[in-house]
Amino acid sequence: MNEELKIFFQNLISCMKNKKVFFVSHPDDDNTPLDYKKLVMAAKQYHVALEVNNSSLLKKNRRLNCVENYKKMLTLCSQYRVPIIINSDAHDPSYVGDFSEAYKLLKELNFDEELILNTSIEKFKAFIGY
Repeated sequence: MNEELKIFFQNLISCMKNKKVFFVSHPDDDNTPLDYKKLVMAAKQYHVALEVNNSSLLKKNRRLNCVENYKKMLTLCSQYRVPIIINSDAHDPSYVGDFSEAYKLLKELNFDEELILNTSIEKFKAFIGY
């Protein structure tokens, strides 16, 4: 990882330390490579959920190593019991609320639904302390 990317990653971890930060979005593109073990461990330590972005999965040809990166991240999230959120991140109104690609990936990995925060409003609110 070059120096610029190391600084980016350190800044990301610094943001996670802020008590008002509950989620990290788009942790998936190798145009900005991440150390997934360190990312997941920091998310656990600082009570931050990591996003699985359905739009990224739809654009996997434009997002470098997106599927492979999500597989790494989700395997580590399972292992260390780090919660995630799923987001459609629709850039087109017809895709709002479409989580189909994210669900396919989670099913393929046999991901524990208990770790998905936005499967119930109560679980989501509890996580953010609302």
